[in-house]
Amino acid sequence: MSSDTNIAEVYNGIVVQLETLLRSRFDDITWDLGRYSELDAQSKVEHLPNGNQRITGIIVTGTANDGKHQSSFIPIDFTPEGYSTIENLDETVIALAEQLRIPLLEPAS
Repeated sequence: MSSDTNIAEVYNGIVVQLETLLRSRFDDITWDLGRYSELDAQSKVEHLPNGNQRITGIIVTGTANDGKHQSSFIPIDFTPEGYSTIENLDETVIALAEQLRIPLLEPAS
């Protein structure tokens, strides 16, 4: 298995867990966290000279029932071993989701 496959699988597994956490906590919003392929397409994956890769953040998008959406980027340094520079990544994602959620639930003016 290449390091590309490894980091993609580990990262995608973590964002699926984070999405599940957000959906259980804030079920009035549809939550999507950018997968590896989305990050790579947006130049959020660094291709290192040693052949490894480093993911530089997580994209968090919330969509309300009326179609409004909010998105933000959490900068991290995610290594092939699955470690993040943010110690409490789940708490950081929850805090960001709370901020994104507020304008999504406001009635349209």
